Amino acid sequence: MSAPKICPGVRKLVAGLNAAGWPTCDSGDGSHHAAGMGCARPYPHVTIRIPAYRTLSLVDECEGVASWLLKRGIPVGPIGTSAPSIQGTYDPGNGLAIIDVMHVDDTMLRGGGVMGNSPKISDSSNPAKSLGKSNYPEIPEGCR
Repeated sequence: MSAPKICPGVRKLVAGLNAAGWPTCDSGDGSHHAAGMGCARPYPHVTIRIPAYRTLSLVDECEGVASWLLKRGIPVGPIGTSAPSIQGTYDPGNGLAIIDVMHVDDTMLRGGGVMGNSPKISDSSNPAKSLGKSNYPEIPEGCR
C-alpha cells in the first residue's frame, strides 16, 4: 500500500502533529481536491484521531494541540469563523475521539512546524502511562 497523499498546503502541519504524538487521519488544504471528492472541505483542516486509552483527557488533548499551535505563532479562536480553531468530539457509540484543527495551513507555522518542543500531556495525567502504553500510538491502517 502506498503512503497517503497529503495536500501540499498542510504537509508540515500534518508531519508536526504526528511527530508530537497526535496521529492524523484526514487533512486537506482547501484547494487541492481529488476528482470526485464532493466531501472535501473548502478550508484547510487536519483531523487527529485520539487513541481510545487517551479519550478521557480529550479536553487536555485539545488544549495541548492549541498550545502546540500557539508555540508556532498560531493562536486559536472560536469555531464558526475563518480564524484558526479546534474542536474535539467523542462518540461513545464507537469509542472514537477526534480533534479537528481548522483554518490552519503550513504558511502560518512559525519555525516550520515539525521542530521544537511539543506540549505532551504530563506523565502524571496521561492515562496511557497508567496503562503501560506509549505516548506514540501506532497509527491505524487507513488513518494517516
